Amino acid sequence: MIHIENDEAFPVLAILGEVDLASVEQLNASLLACASAPVLVVSLERAEFIDSTVLESLIRCHGSRNGRLVIVLPEGSRVFRLFKVTNLVDYFSLAGSRSEAFQRAATLRDLAAASFSRDGVKTPQARS
Repeated sequence: MIHIENDEAFPVLAILGEVDLASVEQLNASLLACASAPVLVVSLERAEFIDSTVLESLIRCHGSRNGRLVIVLPEGSRVFRLFKVTNLVDYFSLAGSRSEAFQRAATLRDLAAASFSRDGVKTPQARS
């Protein structure tokens, strides 16, 4: 089951139970519905199973959002182990809780806003 929660500072796309090839189109439609949000939080807190089609959708979403995607994924969960085995733990911005995810999302939003001047022209960013 997939649903979007809009009652927080950032939209949360929550994935509950099992999502796989049979329901990945619903996930893709939900990700598209959140396309205008400056940062998207995807909650896998209550996901019991996801397959490679879900991982592919999340990877594509991450790329199309220029990394402005935060995934809530408690360490030690079954789905977390999948991210670890597929070496995606370091690819995504993962948070152990929603409060941590919202903090990361706010940072990503602020960084994205700082990269544009008032007239909409991208300004250079310092590299560390």
